[in-house]
Amino acid sequence: MFRSSYITWFYKHNEKYSDREKLSIQMRHGYETASRNYNKIINNIDETKEEIENKIIEENNKLIEEINILKKENNELKIENNELKNTKLLRGLIII
Repeated sequence: MFRSSYITWFYKHNEKYSDREKLSIQMRHGYETASRNYNKIINNIDETKEEIENKIIEENNKLIEEINILKKENNELKIENNELKNTKLLRGLIII
C-alpha cells in the first residue's frame, strides 16, 4: 500500500522520464510496470451522486435493450437453423 501510494505521488510530482526511470531502478521494477500498475490517475468528481446514479441507470437500460435485441436475433437464428435441419431431413427421406 505504501509502495503504491509513494510511486503514485512520485509520478504526480516528477514528470521527467529519467526521474521515473531512476525510481523504477531503486524500487526494483520496470518503468512500464510502474506506469501500468502504480500510476493511477484520479480525476476530481464534479458530478453529484444522483447524476452518477442516473448515468448508471441509463447505461443499464441501454444494455438491457441491447440484450433483448440480441436474444430476439438469437431466437430467429435458432428458428432458421431448425427449419434448415428439417429441410435437410426431409430431403434425406425423399431420396431414400
